[in-house]
Amino acid sequence: MSHRTFQFRLHDQPRQAGATPVVERLSDAGVWEVQQSDLSTPPFRLSLISLLLCLRYHVVSEARDRQIPLRELRATLSVEVTQEWDIERWSAAFSLLLDEAADGSARQHADAAALAAMRTRMERSPVVRNLSPTIQKRIDVAWAD
Repeated sequence: MSHRTFQFRLHDQPRQAGATPVVERLSDAGVWEVQQSDLSTPPFRLSLISLLLCLRYHVVSEARDRQIPLRELRATLSVEVTQEWDIERWSAAFSLLLDEAADGSARQHADAAALAAMRTRMERSPVVRNLSPTIQKRIDVAWAD
């Protein structure tokens, strides 16, 4: 059985006013291409971009709820599908960078418990919950060095 892997990456600066996340897809030619999602975007690709953006939304929301000064986040999403285009497994990894200019008490909210809460919130998001339970999934969230 032939499998195909789709790879995306995301870069976001959620505290920067007016900033929007940049989503890129690794093309078949091995080149990262910025995705400008619109009605001409293939629907399956849109669904994968939606998964990544949903995860991003929940990690940023949890950081805001916990008053964590999140300066930047980078994420990757890898999705493996079968020959019939059924999602077999996916893996998302988020790397979070704190705002060094924020006061120390705000940065203290960024701990292992916060990472666990972010991961849980992402796992409970509507897009993730509505994927088949047979799909293997992995979500990693970590503080950037």
